[in-house]
Amino acid sequence: MKRTFEFIFTVLLLVLLISSLASCDDLANLVKPSEECAHAWRDASCTAPKTCKKCLMTEGEALPHSYSKAVVEATCIKNGYTEYTCEVCGDNYRKNPVNAVGHTVSDWIFDKQATETEPGEKHRECLSCGVIIEKETVAPHTHTMQSVSSLKPTCDSDGYNAHERCSICGYSEDYLPIPALGHYWGAWTSNGDGTHTHVCLNDETHVVTEYCSGGELGTDPLICTLCGGEYDYAPTSGNSRYGYDALGKYAKGEQLQALYKQLQVGAEAFAISEDNVSEEDGYYIIGEYDYAALSLTSDEAMGVWKIFYIDNPSYYWLSSVAVTRGDDILLSVSRDYIYSEYRAEYNNAINAMVASCRLLITPDMSELEKAVKIAEFIVSNMEYAYEEDGVTPVDDAWAHNMVGFVQYNLGVCESYSKTFMYLCLLNDIDCIMGSGYGDGDKHVWNYVSIDGVWYGVDLTWTDTEGSAARFDRFGMSDSLIHSDHTLHSTESFGVDFTYAIPEISDTSIELTELFKNGKSQGLYTSIETAMLAITDADAEYEIYIGFYGDFVGAQEHTLKITETPNVKKLTFSGLNKFGGEAYLDHNSVLNIEADLKLNGNVEFKNLELKGEGTVDLNNCKLTLSGATVYFGLKITGNTEGSEIEVLVTRHAYLNASVDVYLITVGDKTLVFAEDSTVHTFDGESLYTSNGATVNVTNRI
Repeated sequence: MKRTFEFIFTVLLLVLLISSLASCDDLANLVKPSEECAHAWRDASCTAPKTCKKCLMTEGEALPHSYSKAVVEATCIKNGYTEYTCEVCGDNYRKNPVNAVGHTVSDWIFDKQATETEPGEKHRECLSCGVIIEKETVAPHTHTMQSVSSLKPTCDSDGYNAHERCSICGYSEDYLPIPALGHYWGAWTSNGDGTHTHVCLNDETHVVTEYCSGGELGTDPLICTLCGGEYDYAPTSGNSRYGYDALGKYAKGEQLQALYKQLQVGAEAFAISEDNVSEEDGYYIIGEYDYAALSLTSDEAMGVWKIFYIDNPSYYWLSSVAVTRGDDILLSVSRDYIYSEYRAEYNNAINAMVASCRLLITPDMSELEKAVKIAEFIVSNMEYAYEEDGVTPVDDAWAHNMVGFVQYNLGVCESYSKTFMYLCLLNDIDCIMGSGYGDGDKHVWNYVSIDGVWYGVDLTWTDTEGSAARFDRFGMSDSLIHSDHTLHSTESFGVDFTYAIPEISDTSIELTELFKNGKSQGLYTSIETAMLAITDADAEYEIYIGFYGDFVGAQEHTLKITETPNVKKLTFSGLNKFGGEAYLDHNSVLNIEADLKLNGNVEFKNLELKGEGTVDLNNCKLTLSGATVYFGLKITGNTEGSEIEVLVTRHAYLNASVDVYLITVGDKTLVFAEDSTVHTFDGESLYTSNGATVNVTNRI
């Protein structure tokens, strides 16, 4: 697939163009009103005059908008927002989105008491809206009451009084919840570095640090409206300051950042304006900035423009044409976005996209879960934009920004990357854009920070297989992403300049979901990080490494531990894809790097297990289940209690030596290696087949 990232630059408007201006000449001709045009008139609206759809000739004046404001409060499951509606034309848009607050779950409420012979019923409900969250049947039993000490509430968690509670079902007659205290924040205090901090007066360990904001654009320095401290720059919502900070590290950092801030002032002023933009020499200019006055060269000014362009996905209307005229660099708008009426429509669509995405995200989600939800949201609702030939990428402006996604569910790599970056930043996940080449073609992609660790993300390549999109292109290690992605230069200013990226993880994300007693405990970056959450010896856990939603996880997961945790049961589950014959099976792959000792019963389901080590059953049961299991490691355990149980529905393959005390097989095929040994006891075979077909072979 060809992946494009089209930046068209010019060095001098009247003298030298960096790239061919044939298309720009055509554009200039298109927008000049023609008296010979058979006009197709669009009626005047609040922000556009009567306009010919063909030649853009106008007559008369635009009608003014008259907006009224209505605030919609957030609920447990619905986002809040402020809605603006024009009383003249009915145009409306939404701003200031507020995340749904999420359900506040009650303790168990007993609807029917269990007796020694009759079951009972209990449920949990939302304390805010009353919806039932969970129901359970209580098995017949006699209450076994135990004393429970009181628990003080914290900012985030409820407490309760001292009470008596049944150790079996949790029933209590004197339990009284004490609501969480909530945060009681002190005043914001400037840190002197463009950030400010406030501390919770209920718990001084709760500290929040944010960038300063609210100063008047164009002033230097800016004055934060929250802490009163001075600061130099703050991006608007959905944009990044990574590139701005990166520019500050160069020899002319102060001058480079000064030009960057000038570009932001002009862009932000246009973002909130209701002005239309007139054509000037084939361009639609909204700002003109003297880079020479800052002792910058034209190449350095171009480099600043490039960084500003990729830092700010919310400015979707920015033209990808950078123009210098004399000692000025010009900021211009794409022709598609010169009328405020159309920008209002696109703004509404973007706000709707943000609201839809936030419905998928709950406050208790980890950064990994949020990032995966955002990626899934984009990939499942978007396709790569080709021309009618199905080969040539679309070159229209919309295909290179968020409008492609929100209006057409189509876009090229730039649309994928900007949409992902914008939604991540809105959800407090650091994300930047990489620009350069992918497999030799012009391309852009992302880098995302998960719990302080940076990974590569290429949603364009994730989406190459449609509904079977591969998440092995999500959360790439440094070596993986840079094996076929080449960044632009960080040293040479100009059209192919980019910032230095942060240090990228040595390992890729191997998407893993952990379940406890059948309930999801969330997503983790690897099996090892999921293992850290396995702490209840009396629980049954499952580690799932197959599909996540409609998407394939990493092609191969790695297990580096040497002992399994001592829990009631631990299941490793993957995905089996069956093509009609056994040899067409395809399972999720689990690579066991070291010798592994079991400390409890372990089940492997729909997996291909490989590695150079040995699995020691250690008097535990190893169960093979699902459709098919391929086991390529040596298995030992010839003491009583060490058992292999085969419960697969098709075939189990033990492809290395097996030296165990007992193997039990259902009614399906077991194939194991020629040097496998099943021990006998008291003269009786401890291998039982129960009618299964047994092949002793080394052909696997």
